[in-house]
Amino acid sequence: CTEKEGSEILVQIKDKATNILTNKGFSEDGICQESKAEYANGNIATKTAEQVAAAIDNCRQDNHTGDSILANPVPYENPESSVKIAIDDVIVKKQEETRKCGKKSDRGKRK
Repeated sequence: CTEKEGSEILVQIKDKATNILTNKGFSEDGICQESKAEYANGNIATKTAEQVAAAIDNCRQDNHTGDSILANPVPYENPESSVKIAIDDVIVKKQEETRKCGKKSDRGKRK
């Protein structure tokens, strides 16, 4: 993917987002331009505790994994026991496990 292709994709995404906003009555900066009841009612959508419990029970019955998930002791979102990993900007095709001092290996070399 070249920089030009990436720029073209970003332009398309921006145009699509702008079209969606304007078709739904919003300005380009996301402000609702029309008076719509579904956007202006001020009520927060909530579910009762019973509805939430019923949904959890349905998921447990369908997946048969609820108990094992609840019993899992690994706190994935705990910063003390998690690591964020990112791909470096070089992205090599092949990586040697070890490197000899100053000598390049013949592996992957075109002949």
